[in-house]
Amino acid sequence: ELFLSLFKSGQTELLNKILSLIRQGLSFTRMVEEAVDIYLNLFQQYPAYFSILFLEAPHLRLKLARQLQPQVTKILRTVQPCYHQAILQGKIKRVSLKEAIFLLSGLLQGAVFQWILSDRSYSLTSRAKTIKKIFLTGLAKT
Repeated sequence: ELFLSLFKSGQTELLNKILSLIRQGLSFTRMVEEAVDIYLNLFQQYPAYFSILFLEAPHLRLKLARQLQPQVTKILRTVQPCYHQAILQGKIKRVSLKEAIFLLSGLLQGAVFQWILSDRSYSLTSRAKTIKKIFLTGLAKT
């Protein structure tokens, strides 16, 4: 329960920073770029957070996800108009926002996992450019 409270606090901080980005009125692409930086910085600063949540106590991840679902839903609702506008402007493909965000989460978690497995032998934030390029190029309408 103590771990869960600590993790919830960290995740809430992350979600609040992302919500703040949304309120700044940035384009969807710029929002994604900023959110990737925030996510990677958080885990670089607190690597034990990821190790415990994803590697040592994965059962906590499901509990945490359930507790944070209302905040995540609020973020998705808040970003939806910006995302929809990017689709209408022909900047990104017509893909469900929820699906796009889950795919981005997978890229980010994979990058952090790889970093942890390398014994943090490089700067996690150095992977931001690659993650942004893979995600945004895949989502870009051609």
